[in-house]
Amino acid sequence: MVQVHSVQPEKIGYMAEIDIFDESMHYLGKMDKTQAHQEGHWHKSVHLWIMNGKNVLLQLRAP
Repeated sequence: MVQVHSVQPEKIGYMAEIDIFDESMHYLGKMDKTQAHQEGHWHKSVHLWIMNGKNVLLQLRAP
């Protein structure tokens, strides 16, 4: 079995800046990702999972 480890930028002192939106997806500006999550702002994201039965072969996430 292959184990995949990811590094979360917030855990190593890196501030990831993301675009934030209102509920109607109108662009509001940029904000630090951690702060945006704490304040409940909307942002675009993509989650991709490639699986073989119950095994996760690849997982990619993008803000």
